[in-house]
Amino acid sequence: FRAFDFQRHIVDVISIEVHESLPQETYARLAALFARKGYRFLERLVVDEIWVRQRGQWPDPSCVHPSLALAEPSPNGPGDSWGQLRQTLFKLLEHLEKEPPGHLNADRVLASLATNGPGIFSAISSWNSGDLRNWESQCPAGMLALAMAFALLLYRSQGEHRTASGLANELRKQFVFHWNERLSGLFTTFSHRDEVEAAERAGTGFEIKFPMGRNWHEISFIEILESRWPLFSMLDLASKIIVSMGHVVDNIEMKAGTIELRPIRVPRIRCNLQVPDAESKELPYLSLPRPRPTYASKRKGTHELLHNADACSLLGLAAGHFHSALSEVRRLLASQPRDLERYVALANWTAACAGRGPVITRDCSSSSFEDCAAINDNNQPIPLKCLRRAARGSRGGLRLRRRLLLDESTVRTPNLALVARISEWISEGERLFREFVDRHGFYQAIWAVGRPELAGNQESDASEQQRWPLLHPGLQAQEPW
Repeated sequence: FRAFDFQRHIVDVISIEVHESLPQETYARLAALFARKGYRFLERLVVDEIWVRQRGQWPDPSCVHPSLALAEPSPNGPGDSWGQLRQTLFKLLEHLEKEPPGHLNADRVLASLATNGPGIFSAISSWNSGDLRNWESQCPAGMLALAMAFALLLYRSQGEHRTASGLANELRKQFVFHWNERLSGLFTTFSHRDEVEAAERAGTGFEIKFPMGRNWHEISFIEILESRWPLFSMLDLASKIIVSMGHVVDNIEMKAGTIELRPIRVPRIRCNLQVPDAESKELPYLSLPRPRPTYASKRKGTHELLHNADACSLLGLAAGHFHSALSEVRRLLASQPRDLERYVALANWTAACAGRGPVITRDCSSSSFEDCAAINDNNQPIPLKCLRRAARGSRGGLRLRRRLLLDESTVRTPNLALVARISEWISEGERLFREFVDRHGFYQAIWAVGRPELAGNQESDASEQQRWPLLHPGLQAQEPW
């Protein structure tokens, strides 16, 4: 792999046999090599490790660097740079949180967002009638956040205001991350008969559920957090909307014109997530109260029992991992915030202006982010307002200031073990959450994480109990880090 030319040959997925007998030092060097080449670990299948290429750096690096915005939008992308579109989505999120579904005036909201640039209107038009494969290759995390924004705001193609039932339908059938043209193709290739037969063989009820899409499977939660896209805030809002609807039913048209109402199956959560207070060093844990006796009820199928158990064993454990990561991040930021800052090199990019130099990284870290958001090759500080109008250049480069990166490969030795532990908790929690989605569907997962049983029992800060993932709001806020 050292001799392989990764720049000449673009490889999206790498599968490599990694046996238990492989020395740990050799494995560490191999993992470090993949990380330097822009790959991340996805999954282990028996003895094979699957690594995927990370996207988002080209042609618009503002997709993964939140403090960056381009003076001119990239070709074949949205009307604005991805960085500008991120800011627009944060403003849209503020409107969505103020008004419940069905009461939001989408036209008024979109008009207020026009001051941020034409990108949101270009995105809506392209989502309804365009081919967005180029957008996917440029910014997977941005595409996921954009999809959730549309699901919370508008119906497909109709331009009508979104309602709670319409959102539930998007999540249940897993349309949410597909634009209209791709969704039409999925409908064309969908075999109703094959899916019904597969459900009968598995002993489960039949539901129309489309694949989640490439972006969902390739991008990691850590990448989304580090790139600052408000995807988790939107999932949090969707979860609250779904839970507030009460029990959802299906309207199924039967023969002779009759309508049958069938309740949507959701897990019965039999555990409670216990979260110690912020000052405690104890880890979160799940408590299992004594099962309540049921009277005159029909027997449960094994699949339904597993469905209920997975809500605790998969989602409950994932929530505990996220709470543990939250506690450690708070402790790090409170004790040694400057030691956690990193400077990420960005070649062939220049800012619109610069301050007086020279400065070193220690000087920049002691300044406010508005005064020093990066350092150029001449060791001049770059204010944040200058970094908002970056442009590609054949000479020079930037060192972008980042407050906290969760990838352990970017951390110096003193904090390596602690940041590696945070990264491992989030990564394991992510894989447990994804496994629940694969087994039971996206709607089931979003509904379950909005329930109070998995929100934690912290009484001191009830505003954080419903967030998903259960990370500090500052880690999902708009300020760059």
